[in-house]
Amino acid sequence: MSLVAKKLFFVEAREQLLQLENLLQGMSTSGTDIESLDAVFRILHTIKGSASVFDFAPIVHFTHELETQLEPVRNDASLLNTALLNQLFKAVDTLTSLLQTTESGGAPVDFHLDVLPSVVPATLPHWHLSLRFSHDAMQAGLDPANVVDFLAQQGEIRYQQLLVDALPPWAEFDPEQCYIGLELGLSAALSEEELQQSLALNAPYLQFTILSNQARRADFERWAQQLSAAPTELMALWAQLGALPKDTSPTVPTTPPEPINASFAELRRGLRVDAERLDALIHLVGELIQAGATATLQAEMIEHDGLRQAQRHVDRLLGQLRERALQLRMVPMSDAFERFPRLVRETAESLGKTVNFERIGGETELDKQMIDQLFDPLLHLIRNALDHGLETPEQRVSSGKPEMGVLTLSARHDAGQIEIAIRDDGQGLDYAKIQERAQQLGWLARGETADPARLKKFILQSGFSTNDSINELSGRGVGLDVVKRSIEALHGQLSIQSIAGQGCTFKLRLPLTLAIVQSFRVRVADVEFILPLDQIKACFGLRDPHADQLSHVKWQGEMLPLLQLGAMFGIAPNPSKRRDVAVISYGKQRAGLVVEALCGELAAVVKPLDELLQRLPCLSGTTMLPNGRIALQLDAGKLIELACQRELSPSEKLAPITSCIDEVSNGKP
Repeated sequence: MSLVAKKLFFVEAREQLLQLENLLQGMSTSGTDIESLDAVFRILHTIKGSASVFDFAPIVHFTHELETQLEPVRNDASLLNTALLNQLFKAVDTLTSLLQTTESGGAPVDFHLDVLPSVVPATLPHWHLSLRFSHDAMQAGLDPANVVDFLAQQGEIRYQQLLVDALPPWAEFDPEQCYIGLELGLSAALSEEELQQSLALNAPYLQFTILSNQARRADFERWAQQLSAAPTELMALWAQLGALPKDTSPTVPTTPPEPINASFAELRRGLRVDAERLDALIHLVGELIQAGATATLQAEMIEHDGLRQAQRHVDRLLGQLRERALQLRMVPMSDAFERFPRLVRETAESLGKTVNFERIGGETELDKQMIDQLFDPLLHLIRNALDHGLETPEQRVSSGKPEMGVLTLSARHDAGQIEIAIRDDGQGLDYAKIQERAQQLGWLARGETADPARLKKFILQSGFSTNDSINELSGRGVGLDVVKRSIEALHGQLSIQSIAGQGCTFKLRLPLTLAIVQSFRVRVADVEFILPLDQIKACFGLRDPHADQLSHVKWQGEMLPLLQLGAMFGIAPNPSKRRDVAVISYGKQRAGLVVEALCGELAAVVKPLDELLQRLPCLSGTTMLPNGRIALQLDAGKLIELACQRELSPSEKLAPITSCIDEVSNGKP
């Protein structure tokens, strides 16, 4: 088999194991149903079948043994209790380890599910017996009652039905003749061969048929044709007795099956592509867009109408190509969300807490690369909410809350970004304890108090923890620090909202992708900057001669904080140029950037910052402009945070600053 095919097997097997975990998680919270059990067996059977193609013997053996151990549960779902579910989660872990060992080429290790037989009680084989006695059976000394007594001694008779359809009219009735038959269900530690040998001793006065409860419907139908002149009625009787296997009882389908051709076509439309190939394609599309922008600039300089028209058409096609290329790497957030239900369940159990884990907005899409990098931050935030946020059942009841806590993980699109929230209905941040700990660490002087905004920043610092002891979940002061650094590396922003006694919410705001960003260009002197276009809300001009000194301006009935972009980066502005303001937004906050020129839109291929530039505030990347110069990408979140920290000076409060607005555009530039 090719290496590509083997690699595809491991990718699909891991996806199927994730589905299996989610099924087990659903069973633990919502109970067990036939469809879920069937889905579990389908997944195991698929993995086993695929592994056998590549001769991965340990995986084949393990899944086969797991199927065998679970077979009693398929026939009696009540056996699937909490203890067995926990063992099944461990079995998934074992199978995951087997996949990793096999994929890495390690020494094959065989695993056995020694714990499962002790959890699932051993069930006796179940047999259905159809007994027909000859007319002279009683004359030969064979009493049907003795046969029933013998079978009862071998095990447990689960059901029995006396058949009297062969009784003759009363005038023809002979009391020495036998006219009856029996349909009987027996659970006994006997094999089919042992049952046959026992009943064969009564031949030729007893005819019998033995069927296992694992027999197919076709087997029952065949014997019904041979045993009865009315096979349909006999099948109905077997169904009434419960003799037919549960999944083969006659049912009326609620929905028609999908056509096989449509199903195949759906599969054929799906195509797996290696992530590295996709990244290379995105990179080439970005380079093509930059080359197209340079060609557009050259076409404008030549002033040839035909060339300009052709280049505009190319630009439109490049825009469509950019959108389609980025969509290839967008995946739903459910890919990340579905990795956490088991973690929440096991962590809550270890802490003695009961938690309802809700997931909202799983269909919201984000760049696959960013989703992969979000796992660790989300993991830390969820564990933090379980450990620090949610109370124990006793504490919740004493405070008038439901015994079960609620932890919600949600995602939604907002202004060209994604907002991910981790919300609990617990006790909220304990500001007094945070302040006390900050004083112990020397971050606050003894007796010094800090406002909630400053205290929230403390909990995001390395080495800060309110736990007095170290455990597996917390106490080292690294969890939220990891979250903060990871989100900043993704050019995102972390905010915290807390209400005492009602809970705490951690919100992450992130760009949808870090690859190709539709941007807006601004300029100060000869230095150009870019911002994501979705974060530009409006633009207007300032004609005030002192525009470089303003820190606020009245805009749309509210005071808008201003940032002098040139002053921030030590760029001397051109005094003769008028000033423009680009209004940026991040979440619900807004600020204005004072610049010399608004230069229009650009599809920017953003590159990481050089090590020297990483020290500059409010920058998140660089890009090459069509003219070959470099533009700096601004971090809107940090800019707004900086702007909102400034206060109005007394002169600005009194000055008629509304008169300095030249023109206003409420839409995007």
